[in-house]
Amino acid sequence: MPVRDSRMARITVTAGMSGLIVALCGCSITGSWRMVSTDPPEVPFPVEVLTFDPDNNYTATGPKGATPRTTTGQYQLRGSKLEILEAGKMPRVYRARRTGDNTLFLTYEEQGARATATFVRTDE
Repeated sequence: MPVRDSRMARITVTAGMSGLIVALCGCSITGSWRMVSTDPPEVPFPVEVLTFDPDNNYTATGPKGATPRTTTGQYQLRGSKLEILEAGKMPRVYRARRTGDNTLFLTYEEQGARATATFVRTDE
């Protein structure tokens, strides 16, 4: 029986560590991010630079053009759902996915059209 208990303990520790690594690498979006691409490429994305602080405040700038626009407000990240709350406006909801290599994918859908932007961390 001790061998079996040892295996179970090892499996439990391994599973726990894996969960911790995923939580640490995939959940926090705090920091500054710059958009590097969109999919599909011809679809404009409403943001080019994002900064998320630990107090759930954000600053967003973009897109490039005649006059870049900067907005600020609050954000909430719940699992894979990122909600951007700009004062006086309806919340925007993105599907968010962060990979361990400091890449953030944000997908936005509106009126049947979908675009995914790839962001890279800029504050390292």
